[in-house]
Amino acid sequence: MHYYKRNLGDYAKKAGRLSILQHGVYNLLIDACYDREIFPNLDEAIDWVWASTTEEQEAVKFVLSKFFIEENGVFIQKRIQEELADYQAKSENNKRIAQERETKRKRNVNETCEKDNEPSPNHKPITNNHKPITNKPLKTIDNKFSQEDFQFAEYVYQKILGPAPKTKKPDFTIWADSVRLMREVDNHTPQEIMQVFTFANNDPFWQTNILSIPKLRTKFSALHSKMIGEKNNANGSQFSYSRKISRSDRADQEARDYIQKHGLS
Repeated sequence: MHYYKRNLGDYAKKAGRLSILQHGVYNLLIDACYDREIFPNLDEAIDWVWASTTEEQEAVKFVLSKFFIEENGVFIQKRIQEELADYQAKSENNKRIAQERETKRKRNVNETCEKDNEPSPNHKPITNNHKPITNKPLKTIDNKFSQEDFQFAEYVYQKILGPAPKTKKPDFTIWADSVRLMREVDNHTPQEIMQVFTFANNDPFWQTNILSIPKLRTKFSALHSKMIGEKNNANGSQFSYSRKISRSDRADQEARDYIQKHGLS
């Protein structure tokens, strides 16, 4: 889940007395919980917000004790838990509706093909040089994308809503088939696709230009080259490219998290 509503008045009422450091930790933890759709233990919380100093780690512990409830070593916030459950239920329902619609569409196409291929009530044989004329089978549109492709299409749309919240809801079957084409025709792995999309979605220019998976496919080579180039430059300079290191590292980390969560390879 990569988009959620934030009530400024509610936040100020509950967290208005936090220090600047504690505000940063709290916001990073909230974002991470929504993004990963899971809750952390203490070590994971420290890792998710990149807390490296003693002061930062103490801020993490304070925020967890103040705004989260510990259950079996995992720190949970009830409001986030309820919103994640509602989001996941809606996502499953939308997926079911899309699958039912696609099944109905395919059934209608097949019935039309069978009807068109029925022989006419003519007892006189239709021949050409004693060779029967046979009807050519009609071509049908048959999307062969997987359930994982469809889930990734939904994931990308939610992610795009961050920088471009007015993006219209797409036809997910078209997006899912573009994912399939990137895998089967362009020979990109799921992890490569995820890395390049995350890189583009965190780039100030590309995040408002890559607003669909078909567009991602057309720009994939350019984005991949840019990502690799920035990563190579970052490896050559520890200080000048600190911002780029963070962006490429985040792309790699989100790709690994997504692949692991959905059991892809």
